[in-house]
Amino acid sequence: MTVSLLASKSDPGAEADAGATRGMTAAPLLSVSGLSVSYGRLRALDDINLDVRSGELIALAGENGAGKTTLVRCVAGDVVPATGEIFLAGKRVPSDPAGAAKHGVAVVWQDLALCDNLDVAANILLGRESRRLMRSDTRFHAAAADLLNSLRIPLKDTTLSVRSLSGGQRQLVAVARAMGRRPRLLALDEPTAALGVKESAQVEELIMGLREQGTTIVLACHDIDQMFRLADRVVVLRQGGSWPTCVRLTPTRTTWWRCCPASRSTPPPAASSPGCTGSPTGWSRRTRRRACR
Repeated sequence: MTVSLLASKSDPGAEADAGATRGMTAAPLLSVSGLSVSYGRLRALDDINLDVRSGELIALAGENGAGKTTLVRCVAGDVVPATGEIFLAGKRVPSDPAGAAKHGVAVVWQDLALCDNLDVAANILLGRESRRLMRSDTRFHAAAADLLNSLRIPLKDTTLSVRSLSGGQRQLVAVARAMGRRPRLLALDEPTAALGVKESAQVEELIMGLREQGTTIVLACHDIDQMFRLADRVVVLRQGGSWPTCVRLTPTRTTWWRCCPASRSTPPPAASSPGCTGSPTGWSRRTRRRACR
């Protein structure tokens, strides 16, 4: 499915909107085609097709059990799909975590998978410790600090035990560890699900910083407001299927949503249909929430 974008000549942002439309015709960095996954008699994913372009931030929306995490696990090589293929930069991603990582896929899982008995530096560089770094604690911690500084993460003391960090700080460490491998694609599974308002703001600031640096991000979450703040597009998963429902026009960074379905039981209308006004005020916030929930 595709969503049409229309730019009016009388619209002052028409040129920027047209640029966004042209940008969406570029070859995708991540391409998922015909992906299906079953757990016994349960169909977790059913013929999923998804394209993510370089530098884009895509949000995966849906209820619990809709298939968001399963899709992320397939992209990360953690789950072998029954049918379908996944390509990253034109190369097929194997159904193997190590192989997917070599292709440039990094994932921050909801449980973070940090080692509480290690300090910040050891967690960030876990699995990437060179002999040169291991021979000097100074170089080891300096390397971790340099990575944190490059990501603008406000953690100055890399000797702190991860066990002593807050939930938000732990999330920042997990993202820094993933970015240490310089991935082409970063997948985030519910990054702020267990965080407070202040900690969530820190993580969101980091995500936006990564996006501004050109990192391609797939974000699976339940927070509709967070999707509106961060995402370029929202892909709705429902009963294992996908609806590419909402589009944000990136040049102006305004919340401009088109072709949102009026209810969860109906597919999205075309941009030229009577059900879509093609304007930011065409759908109420309540309607947009209901469409993406």
